[in-house]
Amino acid sequence: MLIICIMSPEYARRLGVSTIGTVGILVKAKRSGIIPSLKTLLSELEANGFYLNDVLKEEALRLAGE
Repeated sequence: MLIICIMSPEYARRLGVSTIGTVGILVKAKRSGIIPSLKTLLSELEANGFYLNDVLKEEALRLAGE
């Protein structure tokens, strides 16, 4: 189930709710074969003002096998 809300991830964890961010969802989609390229989508996100730090981006690409 995907729920988008304004509560903090820490609050969600205290409630026992697991969380996953946008990049995590995209990594899962790439690993499942739903999307052909994670790198392309990350570049598109950045071009549209989505901030990704380099460490997160590199780790996501590694996990996705790119």
